[in-house]
Amino acid sequence: MIFFVIAGILLAVGLIALSYFFILRRSKRNKINLQRGLSMTTLLIHLPPYSEDKSDVNRDERDVVEENISQASILYNLLTSVYEKENFKTKYYGQKHISLEIVAQADKVYFYAVTPLDLVETIRQAIGSTYRGAKLEEVDDYNLFSDKSNWQTVKAGQLVLREHFAYPIATYLKTKQ
Repeated sequence: MIFFVIAGILLAVGLIALSYFFILRRSKRNKINLQRGLSMTTLLIHLPPYSEDKSDVNRDERDVVEENISQASILYNLLTSVYEKENFKTKYYGQKHISLEIVAQADKVYFYAVTPLDLVETIRQAIGSTYRGAKLEEVDDYNLFSDKSNWQTVKAGQLVLREHFAYPIATYLKTKQ
């Protein structure tokens, strides 16, 4: 009987300690995420104008599309270099975030990269090496909610994985077969 009482007390203490750990981790992670959010910068990506290359005339349109998709794939592979290996610190505080955004505003399309300040040069190099002639400019954060906009004119979306993140993502090359 005493064994069950002691086991119950130890179990209760263990559950309280575990819940305290998760509460502490959440508050620390929220604090770190707030600090990360305040130390991010917005980069406006100026892509060079598309030129009809003379070699594209004799090429199949699908080859040109595949080439453009492979450029984006290379960029995403370069951006994975900022991922930190799983360790206690990354599990406790979380990973850094990068956002690539496409914004349509005033009949124009803008490309943005929102990145932590310490990764700006890495992002510049990744985008510059993938898209030759691309220029990045640090700008103030844009505001979609102007005086003329209302809730019906602003649309947003987010890509969400259908399966668990550990499952592979079907790439463009896999889906076209």
